[in-house]
Amino acid sequence: MSSWKDQWNRANHFAMYAEHGYIVVAPNIAGTIRDSFGGRPYEDLVKCMDYLENNPNIDINNAVMIGESYGGYMVNWFKAMVCVSGIFDLAVHWLESDGFNTADIRYYFSGSEILWENYEMLQRFNPARPDLLPNWKTPMLIVHGNKDYRTPVTGAIAAFRTLQNLGTPSKLLLYPDEGHGNSKLANIFQRHCEVLAWINKYTGIAEEEVVPREDELESKIREKGYLGPDWGHTDHLRGMSEANQ
Repeated sequence: MSSWKDQWNRANHFAMYAEHGYIVVAPNIAGTIRDSFGGRPYEDLVKCMDYLENNPNIDINNAVMIGESYGGYMVNWFKAMVCVSGIFDLAVHWLESDGFNTADIRYYFSGSEILWENYEMLQRFNPARPDLLPNWKTPMLIVHGNKDYRTPVTGAIAAFRTLQNLGTPSKLLLYPDEGHGNSKLANIFQRHCEVLAWINKYTGIAEEEVVPREDELESKIREKGYLGPDWGHTDHLRGMSEANQ
């Protein structure tokens, strides 16, 4: 499901989580982030959580959060569970990303394309701010493509190393053949398995093993019809995951 396109997003399959017993909440938060990367959108999410807390059918103390790209940045702000193609250091992101030019920087930061002239604004909403990092205590799975130039993979590695240094349970899942998000069906299937295993582990919703062994992956994909009969082997998946827990 997408706010930008009239189509379902198979890489973020909300129905799948519902089928596994989760109550899925996907709020349409504030659409503008000018001068307010962690401001108005953050306030919307806080209000959403306050609303959910009053629902007797929802265990708000057992909630997990999943975000991708800018949503991955908001996940960092919330110290959440799953961060896909996210942003670690806001200032570095603006210098590395292929998605923005000087006009964009002037727009998002009130008139100046010189980042260090916007230091206070950058640090206000920066997940990598030193006084915020010690609060990263929630177990986090980080998912990223090595060929991501929109939110470069260096941010994912930095976030993972930070979590490891803090002693926070964390796992880094890298896809050498993916860019910004997942587009290959085999990778999408594997990602869903990894995410479910991660959130199930910490919510206790299921005890059975979710992530298939590599020798099971191709047969599962073929059996469910995710890929056509001419699809090759899963050799490209070897070495895809780098994890420490």
